[in-house]
Amino acid sequence: MKHSFWKHVFLPFILLSFSILFALGLFYAVFARSGNANWPFWAMWLVPLLFTIIGIWFLCDRLFKSQYLGSPWFNFITPAVFCLFLSLGMISVFMFIPLSKSIRYNLAKVTRLESVNNIKPYQSIDFLELDDWHVDRMRVMPFSYFEFAGGSRIGQVELNTLFVVPLFSKKDPYLTTAKAWMGFKYTDYVSLMDVIRGNEEDAEEHLRRSYSHFQKRDIGDFAYLEALPKNKVRGMFQQLAAAHTFYTSAYDNVFIGQEVERDVLSMYYLKFSVFLYLIVALPIALIASGILLWIHKRNEPLTKL
Repeated sequence: MKHSFWKHVFLPFILLSFSILFALGLFYAVFARSGNANWPFWAMWLVPLLFTIIGIWFLCDRLFKSQYLGSPWFNFITPAVFCLFLSLGMISVFMFIPLSKSIRYNLAKVTRLESVNNIKPYQSIDFLELDDWHVDRMRVMPFSYFEFAGGSRIGQVELNTLFVVPLFSKKDPYLTTAKAWMGFKYTDYVSLMDVIRGNEEDAEEHLRRSYSHFQKRDIGDFAYLEALPKNKVRGMFQQLAAAHTFYTSAYDNVFIGQEVERDVLSMYYLKFSVFLYLIVALPIALIASGILLWIHKRNEPLTKL
């Protein structure tokens, strides 16, 4: 049987990737609507991979029925199925990050309170709108650190400066512990060779610019507050806040100030998801489809025996 690359391989691959992303988006939307849109970093990787496995198990034979892929129900490590998992897993993970942001800005629960004092102990909040809140830059806790950059920045060093400040009510500031925290992060990149040579000029310039910008910006004028994702940076902010006089573990939410409306951000990340699919997912799909067709042609004589 003659197989068309586009009809029998590439199109089923695209349909399978869309099915996985659609199911993944619905699953995340349920969490977003219930007020649990802020997933930890490991979940942002693990859940897409699990949905990839489930999608291959349930849809592989139906979509690739004219292909010899082996049965994923009994053997998940055939070359064809492994190729599917590897390629679709990459697409799912890369696509889920901007897609989840679009869903989060569109569907996540918005907590509206009259005063910051109304925040409950250990309350989980995605977005927060307040009428009564006060922040004082003079109560800031600064911290600077560096780490090796990754991705397209390999070979450089990432310089980071964090500022965390407590949130109080305007009516009774400093009379109670802080009910929430605001975090500000500044990042610059310098050459790894300059760091090895002991050149500290770039680091000093980064610190100077960071402090200067933080002192000049209006840190009390934002449309709403957005909870930081549960990643390493949020953990560092919380550790930094723990050293503050007004800290208590029952109120360790760290927010960033947002001025752009959530609908605008949701549409932006949706468009970015489409763009990312075109420049990342489609090339992966073409390469994986070519490998699948090659595997089929190699195994085709065996299927006729």
